[in-house]
Amino acid sequence: MDRDTSIAIIGGGIGGLTTAIALCQKGFRPTVYEAAPELRPVGAGITLAINAMRVFQKLGLAGRALEQGHPLEELRITDQQLRPVSRTALGPLIREFGVPNLGIHRGALQQLLLEALPDDGIQTGKRLDRLEGGEDEVRLYFEDETVVSADVVIAADGIHSAARQQLFPAARQRPSGQVCWRGMCPADITPWQRRGTEAWAPGQRFGIVPISEGNIYWFAVVNEKRGCDWAGLSKAGLLDAFRPFARPVAELIEQTPEGRIIYSPISDLEPLKKWHSKRVVLLGDAAHATTPNMGQGACQAIEDALALAGCLSSLPREDAFHAYQNQRKKRADRIVRQSRRLGRVAQLDSPLLGRLRNGLLGFLPSSLALRGLRELAAGSA
Repeated sequence: MDRDTSIAIIGGGIGGLTTAIALCQKGFRPTVYEAAPELRPVGAGITLAINAMRVFQKLGLAGRALEQGHPLEELRITDQQLRPVSRTALGPLIREFGVPNLGIHRGALQQLLLEALPDDGIQTGKRLDRLEGGEDEVRLYFEDETVVSADVVIAADGIHSAARQQLFPAARQRPSGQVCWRGMCPADITPWQRRGTEAWAPGQRFGIVPISEGNIYWFAVVNEKRGCDWAGLSKAGLLDAFRPFARPVAELIEQTPEGRIIYSPISDLEPLKKWHSKRVVLLGDAAHATTPNMGQGACQAIEDALALAGCLSSLPREDAFHAYQNQRKKRADRIVRQSRRLGRVAQLDSPLLGRLRNGLLGFLPSSLALRGLRELAAGSA
């Protein structure tokens, strides 16, 4: 595709910014349109798995990410008293691929991506209202009443994508039956050094990820129950819900200001038949939103970014969209299915089934877990 082609990217999240960087490195000059009035370091933590770090390595971003985050060399599942159920050492994968899993603050990640882009490449306060056209160009109408035209539009505007809702109105979000709270707090990371931990209890999980020296990212997941106002649950209510867990869990919640605890129901997107229509293509959660059980949401958007930039740089637009979808869709859809299944297994309500599950996990050889993680780390074919 001609390097003078005008490209509009809807959404200044991790997927949109990474796509802009990858396109700039291919000689394009994309413009990112972000709905927020300004890009501020918000959010809690995030885990970049090896497959995402490999993309960052190709884009020259891995070193900066490593400076900002905390490498994870072991993944551990425990019971609610933090007694180990299974341990998976990531050393073999780190040696094979040259990068670790990484815990990092979402705001720090966003900032390093912004710094890799030209100052005039991002416009804020641009919430998309609708798209028009499609044969020769696309017109983007924003809620601030501005209108711009582009030859190609990349919709990276998340699971609630306005572009997807217009292009594919039959697309359906699927509730998982689980809700989540996320937070970040200052803490001694020594007990969690270089390790990602998930504590599993009947119908509940608590995750602990060090993201920098002196800072922990945590997440708490429960199964929805009829009549419970999870959205209105106070910090005290959350503490009460997780009181059966070992004391360090309560300490992390206590050390997090209530206003910085983020609540959200967990859902994914039913796999779409197509990711593109005429001059518009979907990317990241807009195309294949997944539950967070495998830590692959942002990672798959990052893989999308590299794949789409490569296709657009070497093929005409229509062929590029087809090639991108062929390269990415099968893998992304598989991860959506696997993550949904894992969520059901991890959130079993029955104490008996939970004990059976934990016993089975404890007997499984670590080589089996490494095999699955290696497939993830290898990225798209």
